[in-house]
Amino acid sequence: MGTPMKRRVRAHINAIHILFLWSVCLLCPSTSNAAAPSITSLTAASGAVSASVTIAGSNFGSTQGSSTVKFNGTTATITSWGASSIVAKVPTGATTGNVVVTVSGVASNEKSFTVLPTPSIASLSPASGAVGNRGKTGGNRETGDRRNVS
Repeated sequence: MGTPMKRRVRAHINAIHILFLWSVCLLCPSTSNAAAPSITSLTAASGAVSASVTIAGSNFGSTQGSSTVKFNGTTATITSWGASSIVAKVPTGATTGNVVVTVSGVASNEKSFTVLPTPSIASLSPASGAVGNRGKTGGNRETGDRRNVS
């Protein structure tokens, strides 16, 4: 085995080696056993930009922190965040696709969402009138929708 001095040196080297390995482990990325977030439902499968959508599910975490909600890759503004319910606004620039919640870098399952065109009034005829008069609006340009209004 060697002399007592060699045994002490070997013990110190082993201790230094163990301390080194332990310190390297502290620098390793931590692994989490937390369950992945899961979306069970959306309040609606479709909506226009700025519409509020409630996302029901589990494992969202009690506070948002750095977690995100994305509509087909576009990050949404969050108005409410809870462990099983999130309220998000359909973001400007969002397109039809999937909604995904990401918590601590772990993405949820996907739920399909259709972004609807924002309603707009293209024309109003007549342009003015007395209270009670009837008129017509030229509706959403994508659909050519026209409605009578009073």
